[in-house]
Amino acid sequence: MPQAATPDRSPDLLPLFTLPAALASDMLLRAQNLQWETLMAWQRALTASQQAAWSQWTGWWQGGVPIDG
Repeated sequence: MPQAATPDRSPDLLPLFTLPAALASDMLLRAQNLQWETLMAWQRALTASQQAAWSQWTGWWQGGVPIDG
């Protein structure tokens, strides 16, 4: 009786992304996206703070009228 061929499980023939690896990469991308969004929000807040300080400083030295309108 002939034996059934066993499937070849060499690493070259396995799929590149297995399900756990795909889930881990998706979670990594989500975490990185959250970090970038947090960084951008922090930069926007810092920019607004700097603009307010600049407007206050220029208003003080220019007689109460901000330069940018």
